[in-house]
Amino acid sequence: MVAERAQLRGTARTPHVVALSEALTRAGHEVTVLPRGARDLAAAVRACRPDVVHAHCRSDHAAAVARAVDVPFVFSPHADLRDPAVPSRADHVLVTFTRQRQRLIAAGVPRQHTSVVPYGVDIDQFTPDGGHADRRRPQLVIALGAMAPPSGFGTAVAALPGIPDAELVVVSESRKGTHAAELRDYADSLGVADRVRLVGPVPGADVPTLLRSADLMVCSSWEGTFGMAAVEAMACGLAVVANRTGGLVDTVVDKVTGIHVAPRRPRELAAALRRILSHKATCEQLGAAGRDRATARYSWDRVAAETVYAYQRAGATDPAVLAHEAAEAARKRGTR
Repeated sequence: MVAERAQLRGTARTPHVVALSEALTRAGHEVTVLPRGARDLAAAVRACRPDVVHAHCRSDHAAAVARAVDVPFVFSPHADLRDPAVPSRADHVLVTFTRQRQRLIAAGVPRQHTSVVPYGVDIDQFTPDGGHADRRRPQLVIALGAMAPPSGFGTAVAALPGIPDAELVVVSESRKGTHAAELRDYADSLGVADRVRLVGPVPGADVPTLLRSADLMVCSSWEGTFGMAAVEAMACGLAVVANRTGGLVDTVVDKVTGIHVAPRRPRELAAALRRILSHKATCEQLGAAGRDRATARYSWDRVAAETVYAYQRAGATDPAVLAHEAAEAARKRGTR
């Protein structure tokens, strides 16, 4: 694999690359992660003797190297894909949600050369079982994202007057800066400043505790991104109220694991939040269904299996050979 940020033959610093590599290794495959800026990427790839080159960043060099060693080249664009351009030499393109794929097809990429393979979640770390953080109000709604307007935190704040018993906890990389100040001022103007809590950076290991402490998650981003926070919340057994945008259309099943709402409609959002919060049984049912969906659809082992299938579609080694190699690798590990 070629990643935007990685250590040569070591652990990638890009979390999804780390998790996918570990899952592929558990399945018996051999994975080497190389940084895009490797001094001699061609020599490093040749030394690995790969069956496929998978780039997790835009890298025409990686595509050329794959051609030089005569193996398929697979590309994963991990942006919101406003620009649907992909390397011209890609044999297969992996995207994380359906609307990304639709944009690619509209841009001329053949449907058969694309696959939807989502990000995964650690279902052993993100679980309904475990500790809870303290809450200040009878009801707690949580939101995770970047401290920037497209995250839609302002819409969540605007919905608070319609749910008077609820506290909104916003978890972001910072609780300072221009947008954080704007959110505080906006909350103050609506008379809900005492019910909005901006939380700064939280260690990854503590995120499940925060999620389990909430009654539900609100995903009010209006950007067409995957929406990893929704999957993590579902894995923790939380109902999710999400905008009908981007990957949230795929991950959150309307009226099954949560509720879809239109972006930037605080009244509609408030009504959805109030409806779920006022019926504890419904909230718990949606959360339980979310946990089931996260386990069945978004475990990293499932994602790894779908990734291998995409490699096969790209023209990698015959599936029977791959299965044999995986079994042989597992047997060798067992005899060590």
